[in-house]
Amino acid sequence: MPGPKQEWIRKLNELLQLAVENSQVEVYGARSLIYHGGFYSNRTSLWSHSPTLLDRPERGYLITATPKSALRLAVLSPETLGYLVSESDSVTDRLSDHLQVLCELIEQYCPLCGLDGFALNPLEGGNHYRHIVLFRPLDTLNLHDMEPL
Repeated sequence: MPGPKQEWIRKLNELLQLAVENSQVEVYGARSLIYHGGFYSNRTSLWSHSPTLLDRPERGYLITATPKSALRLAVLSPETLGYLVSESDSVTDRLSDHLQVLCELIEQYCPLCGLDGFALNPLEGGNHYRHIVLFRPLDTLNLHDMEPL
C-alpha cells in the first residue's frame, strides 16, 4: 500500500498532466521576476510574483530570480489541492503552510510532463501568482538579487 508521500505525488502528477492537457500552463520569459524567502537551493520550494506576499522565514534571504529561458508553470486552483489539507482546515486556510509541507515531501521531485512548477492564487490584474511551487529552482532560474532577511 502506498504511503502518503507516494499518494500525494501520484495525485500531483495527475493534476499537472490534466493542466497540460487542458492548456492551463503559463510560460514566463527571462525578464520575469519571482521571489523566495529562505535559501537558494535546488529543492522544491515556494516562490511568488510578489515579494510582499511571501511568508518570510526567520532566517535566510529574500531571493529575486529570473527564468534562465522559459519557466513553464501549470495553473491550479487551491481547491484541486484539497487532498493536502486535513478535514479541520479549509483549503485556503494556511495554504502557504500546506504548500511548504508539500515542498518538503517532494524536495527532489521532477514531473514527467516537462513543467517547472505550478502556480496558485492569481494576483489582481493578470497572469501573476501569489503561490508558485518550483521543482528545481537552480536548473530553471538565474539569481538576480539576494538580501539577508
